[in-house]
Amino acid sequence: MRLVLVTIVCVAFLCSCTNKIKFVIENNTGKNIDSLNISSSALNSGKNIAVGKGAVVVYDLDMSDVPYVDGSYIMYCKNVKEPFRMKNFGYYTNGSPMEDVIVVNIEKDTILISY
Repeated sequence: MRLVLVTIVCVAFLCSCTNKIKFVIENNTGKNIDSLNISSSALNSGKNIAVGKGAVVVYDLDMSDVPYVDGSYIMYCKNVKEPFRMKNFGYYTNGSPMEDVIVVNIEKDTILISY
């Protein structure tokens, strides 16, 4: 599973665009997540993502419509209990991501984010 994740991250780095960011999302909660949304703090433009238990999903966030401001990313999930329902993380500047890929590991009791 880790080899697949490393491969996805490497491919994501090679295929990245200047105003898009890839999120590699790994669900280790033991439950399906059916309504995960990742967007920028300046523009709620994310789409709902389904991530099955034990699955790894790659999600591209297009930031071309984000205003020329600084901000963070917001992850929101409808079917997860607090405190993991909503999480602010990361940083972008002037409407453009600073990273090409962010890896999000959703565990049973925490969310781990790697830049």
